[in-house]
Amino acid sequence: MITEIYKSPISDKNSLIIKFCKNKKVLDVGCVGQDKSFNNPEWIHSKIKSISASLIGTDINFDEVLKLNNNGYNIVTPDKLDIDIKYQIITILDVIEHVDNVVEFLEYYSKFLDKDGKILITTPNPFNIRQILNIMLFKLPSVNEEHTVWIDPINFLEISKRSKLEVVEFYWLNEYFNHTKFYWKAITIILLRPLQYFRRYFLPNYAVILKKKYD
Repeated sequence: MITEIYKSPISDKNSLIIKFCKNKKVLDVGCVGQDKSFNNPEWIHSKIKSISASLIGTDINFDEVLKLNNNGYNIVTPDKLDIDIKYQIITILDVIEHVDNVVEFLEYYSKFLDKDGKILITTPNPFNIRQILNIMLFKLPSVNEEHTVWIDPINFLEISKRSKLEVVEFYWLNEYFNHTKFYWKAITIILLRPLQYFRRYFLPNYAVILKKKYD
């Protein structure tokens, strides 16, 4: 699997999510903190709602959960999830890097996965080429202070084993957003994009697909 990571396919984040969630029973973990607000048409939770067979969201932000439920969404706090309800797809989108204990977190949510279900996780790649440029130009990498961990793709193989899960698919992901500053656009087009396709480990994000491992 380690060798396969280096040559895994490159995908667009939203396209990948829609591919796995279409016509499926979905649990979306950490849906409040996604990269767009709920009234933005690009909010991924709303996109999943429009193409899935059914959707429940969960998040620890109680006030936002109430607000979203008042706007027609079905979202609960994690302690209110029904253990008897199982899901075909569980999405954990740019959330895993915020949690205190990754293995415990995955073990908890894997309880809600049906026998043949899959967990789709997206997260930043700690070795993306932009971090190297940030250090060269600005002396520091770009770091979200709310993150608790950086997870290398190869680390996910060990994390999955400890969580009694297995990595069944892996995808590199393109940028999630368009740069607004001209110099970043120029750098991306002229320098970063060719390097990222030549060495995929320079890409900014990745996705792993996990399934329960049965002995």
